[in-house]
Amino acid sequence: MKKSLLLFTILFLGYKIVLAQTAPQKPADKKGLKRLNVSVGTTFSNFISSEDSHLIYAHDYSSGYYVISDYDTDTFEDIKTGFAFSLGFEYFLKNNVSLNMGLSYEERGIDLSVNKKEVNKRGVKSTIRHTLDVSNHYLILPISLRHYFKNNKFYLQGGIYTGWLLDSDVKIYDYHLFTYPNSDYSIYESTFDGKGQDYTKDFDFGLLFGLGFSQKISKNLFFNADIMMSFGLLNIDDKVSILNSNRFSENFRFPFYKYHGLANVKNIACKVSVGVAYQF
Repeated sequence: MKKSLLLFTILFLGYKIVLAQTAPQKPADKKGLKRLNVSVGTTFSNFISSEDSHLIYAHDYSSGYYVISDYDTDTFEDIKTGFAFSLGFEYFLKNNVSLNMGLSYEERGIDLSVNKKEVNKRGVKSTIRHTLDVSNHYLILPISLRHYFKNNKFYLQGGIYTGWLLDSDVKIYDYHLFTYPNSDYSIYESTFDGKGQDYTKDFDFGLLFGLGFSQKISKNLFFNADIMMSFGLLNIDDKVSILNSNRFSENFRFPFYKYHGLANVKNIACKVSVGVAYQF
């Protein structure tokens, strides 16, 4: 009888131990935890303009003809790639929701190329090549909420950002070849390579949305991967255009759109980054 009771007790305790080990564990309370995030990545940016069609103005000095060529910006073909670096702070409001803020350096802009051939009413053939490469360097302050799901490995986030222009590099090239019915021709060519702070507003503001992945790699260290989309809400073009300034051409002062041939320009960017987070 005693042996049977002892055996029953051992089996019962063993069952409880196994059950306790296999039972789902209650997730640790993350409320109040903090993380420092460091990441590097690449930006894929472009400009959104309120005008679907834009104009290139060209002047044939030998004949006095004016050539106006329409072109459209392209969401994908005109993408500018750049570098990004971020330092952020994350605070858990509850187990699966955190507040994120920080500072990041991001390069944004446009890399546009237009090649067109046209014939006007007088039979003048024109070949137009126009390139525009804008690199605007920003200090970005993002503020967002992050919602974790799937065992806290994936997350969605959204919020706002403010940006301050640090520097701006602009390269513009225009080439116009005119061929006349009598087979004569003339060539116009002009370039600009310089700074663009005088033509770009110092402040930007917009919305951001994204998703990411977080994997614990040690007790306090996490690996993060993010994709973040940002949409500017403010026009970044200033009052003066390079194409209307004396620094571009002494003879090239026709009524261009005010921002490098574009009108009412807003930033749009996608940032892909990887990094580490330290939890404390």
